[in-house]
Amino acid sequence: MSDAVELVGKLLDGFPNRAQAGRSYIGALASVLCTYPKTVAVQCCDLTNGVARETRFLPTVADLVAWCERETQSLRGVVEKEDHYDKLEREARERAEADAKQEADRKARPSYDDLKAKHGPNWGIGIGSEQQDAAAKATNIAHVERANRVLFQRECEAAGVDPNSMASPTLRALLNPPAAEAAE
Repeated sequence: MSDAVELVGKLLDGFPNRAQAGRSYIGALASVLCTYPKTVAVQCCDLTNGVARETRFLPTVADLVAWCERETQSLRGVVEKEDHYDKLEREARERAEADAKQEADRKARPSYDDLKAKHGPNWGIGIGSEQQDAAAKATNIAHVERANRVLFQRECEAAGVDPNSMASPTLRALLNPPAAEAAE
């Protein structure tokens, strides 16, 4: 703060009506300068190139803020560029790390030949001996035959035909059509 007060004193020395500047006025200007980078504050208080060049009377707080903001914009652009490039570098590092991790994961996975050796030529589908496959097929056939017998018995009972006969009521109806249909 003392450096800022000294800079404000040098700035005000360039104005003929410096006597009107009170301590609170100098403190207000100094506090404004403290919010900006030191290089900008020093340039602002330069009598030939600073805010004194643009004002005819004692500068106000608004004059200092406007001048410092304008000069700080160029510095912000540099910082924003650096931040942008830092972000790009960070993203590139993250992508490289992700690629390296993916490559390591890929190397840790079993190969085609490893999987084929582990699961066999049919990849584990239908694993079992021929006896197990034949037993499963016989079980399925037995279920189908039983379902057919039950269906035949129900059809015979519904038609009033002996379930021990060789032909189902549906087959008899097809072979011996009723007299009305036969006449047509």
